[in-house]
Amino acid sequence: MSNTFFEYTSGFTKIDNEVFYLQSTLSASAFSLFIRIYRATQGYGVAVKALSNAYLQKTTNLSKNTVTKAIKE
Repeated sequence: MSNTFFEYTSGFTKIDNEVFYLQSTLSASAFSLFIRIYRATQGYGVAVKALSNAYLQKTTNLSKNTVTKAIKE
């Protein structure tokens, strides 16, 4: 296994299987949010990126309250 969680190749983001082990510890909303944030950062090769609550609501199709609760998880 490599030292990184992802590898960007041919328009796809490869995600290490360890990331999916989080799925059992997070709610469906929190995992959906995690994957969106992961894609927006690691998928584009950046470690830090400002993402607004409105952007996360739009891209995950979750309500404002649900996004806020999922972030706190």
